[in-house]
Amino acid sequence: ATVTTPAEGAGWPLVVLCHGFTGSRGGDGHFGPLAARLAHAGIASIAMDFPGCGESEEPFTAYTLTNIRADMTAAIAYMGVTYGADTTRLGLVGHSMGGRAVSVYLKDSIKAAALWAPADNTGLDGLEFLDHSAEGRQAIYDGAMQNGVLDLPKWGVTISADFVQQVADQDPTASLRTYNGPLLLAYTAGDAELLSQTTIDLTRQAAAEHSGPLVDLTGQYEDATHN
Repeated sequence: ATVTTPAEGAGWPLVVLCHGFTGSRGGDGHFGPLAARLAHAGIASIAMDFPGCGESEEPFTAYTLTNIRADMTAAIAYMGVTYGADTTRLGLVGHSMGGRAVSVYLKDSIKAAALWAPADNTGLDGLEFLDHSAEGRQAIYDGAMQNGVLDLPKWGVTISADFVQQVADQDPTASLRTYNGPLLLAYTAGDAELLSQTTIDLTRQAAAEHSGPLVDLTGQYEDATHN
């Protein structure tokens, strides 16, 4: 993990930075500058390598949504105990699959959240970044369930049946609708590389229905890629 804190003081608010599928705590080069800006504003942050990613020593088969959630919880506790961060003033940032992880983590105690191209579709459609066709997603599911793991040559990783099943069982938009804190959301045209318009529409609608303030930056960065 990378921890960034303000130069002075203590008891800072805390932001947890969550990368996407096969990403790393660098957030495609974006999390470092963001952490520096947060620190300048008096906010601490932690960005971690999720299982099997970056410098993690676990196999990628440990990359499951329950393990990601456990890592987020552990990172928050670590920052409170080790650095004295104020974990009651907590913000979350998530990109792509990390955005999905943030979406399902949301609860009233989270003071603010930013979702950067979250992969928030439901059921097997949540696997659309691996295959754009319903038949392909079903084949991924069937293969993983049959063998316990599934190789993804395009991505250079092996996923577990647990990961596939957990994605299929989740509804991230349900968490979005019940969240009452400030929310930032952004999609761009480049997200079509991995995400469908259905995902974007579902997520934006859920965000619009949530009871807290919303800043939706979708459409303002049309020349950007997914990353």
